[in-house]
Amino acid sequence: MLIAALSKTPEREKLMAFSKPYKVDHQGMLVSNAAIKSLADLKNKRVGVVKGATSRRRIEEKFPLMKIVAFENYYQAMLALSIGDVDGVSADKSILTGMVALWNAPRKKLIVTDGDLVFWVDLKSRTESSKRSDLKILDNNLSDEVYVIGVSKEHASWLKDVNAFLDQRSLEK
Repeated sequence: MLIAALSKTPEREKLMAFSKPYKVDHQGMLVSNAAIKSLADLKNKRVGVVKGATSRRRIEEKFPLMKIVAFENYYQAMLALSIGDVDGVSADKSILTGMVALWNAPRKKLIVTDGDLVFWVDLKSRTESSKRSDLKILDNNLSDEVYVIGVSKEHASWLKDVNAFLDQRSLEK
C-alpha cells in the first residue's frame, strides 16, 4: 500500500489500484529569484522536477519553453535551486512548503546522492539572518493534483476497507 502525495495517472494505473480521492493539492513552483513573479517569468529558464513525478508532464504540456532538469530527489532539486543551477523547482505545493521549512530550519542534514554514494551535509548553527527569505512559492497553480492511496493489483480487495476508512474520516471533519 502506498500512502503519499500520490495522484492517479494512466501509467500508474497499469501498476496499481487506487482508492477514492482524499485530498486535492496544487502543483506549484518554488523560486529564489525575486524578479520571478509568475510562471510566465520562467520562459526559457531551467526548472527542476523529480524523476517520476507528474510535474514534468504538466510543464511540458502547459509551458513547453521551460527547460526541464530532472533530479533523483527533492533534496537535489533544492540544492540546485539554492546555488542557481535551476531557476525554479516544481512539485505539489504541500511538498514545496515542506522544502522551504526544511531549508529555513536552524539545523538540518541534507542528503545528496550520486549513484551509489550518499553524502551527508551537516548545516550547523544557521541564524535567523541566514534564512532564505527569498524563497517563494508562486501563487500560480500548474495543475490540481488529486491524492489517492495506491495498492498492488493483487490486493485490490483492500480498497473496500481503505475507502470505508476514508469515508469515516471525512464524516469526522
